[in-house]
Amino acid sequence: MRCLILFLTVCVPIRPCPPPRHEPPVPITLAGQWRSSHGIIYDVTQQGPWVRMANDSWPADGVLVGATLRLTWRNPGGDPVYGGEYRLSGGVLSGHYWSCDGGRWTAETINRATR
Repeated sequence: MRCLILFLTVCVPIRPCPPPRHEPPVPITLAGQWRSSHGIIYDVTQQGPWVRMANDSWPADGVLVGATLRLTWRNPGGDPVYGGEYRLSGGVLSGHYWSCDGGRWTAETINRATR
């Protein structure tokens, strides 16, 4: 008696799983007016990650990395005198600046141009 052995091959197409959907991050825009904890009103402009906080006496320039703003403050003569790192949360920038007195500074949005 002879046996015939058959091998059955079934081809099933395998589709890879689709990649997970990631929403692009919403860019943070700080442009508008902000009032500091010292009572100073700043007009904030932004170009990409670069931020300028202007007022009559103590302007600052900085860069926004994620939700962290790194600023360098200048005195009325234009010399850099303070540095600081501030975190944005709920329309409030808060953090510490580095200077002789190691103070704390916060700013709240007054009239932010865009979100």
